Amino acid sequence: MTLKIRPAISSTLAALMLTLASAAAARSGDAEAQFQLAKSALAKEGGPEDPAAVFALMKQAAAQGHAEAEAGLGYLYSVGIGVAKDDAEAVAWFRKGAEKGSAKGQFNLGRMLVNGRGAERNPAEGFQWMRRAAEQGLADGMLAVGDAYYFGKFGQRRDFGQAYPWVLKAAETGLAAAQNMAGLMLKEGRGVPADRKAAEGWFRKAAEQGDGKAESNLGHLLFSQPGERSAKIEGLKWLLVAKQHGEVLATKTLEEVLPTAPEADVAEARRQAAETGRAGTR
Repeated sequence: MTLKIRPAISSTLAALMLTLASAAAARSGDAEAQFQLAKSALAKEGGPEDPAAVFALMKQAAAQGHAEAEAGLGYLYSVGIGVAKDDAEAVAWFRKGAEKGSAKGQFNLGRMLVNGRGAERNPAEGFQWMRRAAEQGLADGMLAVGDAYYFGKFGQRRDFGQAYPWVLKAAETGLAAAQNMAGLMLKEGRGVPADRKAAEGWFRKAAEQGDGKAESNLGHLLFSQPGERSAKIEGLKWLLVAKQHGEVLATKTLEEVLPTAPEADVAEARRQAAETGRAGTR
């Protein structure tokens, strides 16, 4: 038996074929294809090349009752992509998507309501929509719910015990802001027993994503460890990186500690900071 060897299709060609197939499906009126094409265009670095075409695709899909497209159309109205910015229209479309189960629609509707954008301010209803998004596993929703319990916002009583599980769930998805907040709660023992090592781990995860607040928090945590020269040097490194991101607390700390820190340690910290590619050496 002779085996026929089929040539491998390059990933670029395969992607092109998929795009062409999606475009054909979109032209035929397939709502999911229209939504996916619009979504892909929005995800391009620098934004879509043709915002008006993106808006048209999203509107066509939304007109067919596609929940995610309805939420997507709300987003386009909220930021003014392919259409004049209109918060009232954004709320209307977010609500359509939210009521059909779109987690992003629920979260964005909640944000608009708690801030009074496009509709009368309603923190209680807004929180409920964000919670529904969180219950569907949307990372931004989980962090928003945790943040509301942490600070006692949107009609919720301040409750660290309720805040931490939501923050942790969001952190586990890889959301840097949630990882930083989880680190803070572990460091301070709020809603969870204090655990310096676990706090360091979450700060590090967020800092490695370039989160300035986490860089600052990690730097302070490491620099304050007694008797560990390597930790202090790394702490200085992260403070230098955070300073380049405009973190005020890191800048203030450096002004206080650099004049008295050993010159060799400062030089090594600056070298390590430069190697991250996110900070200069000045």
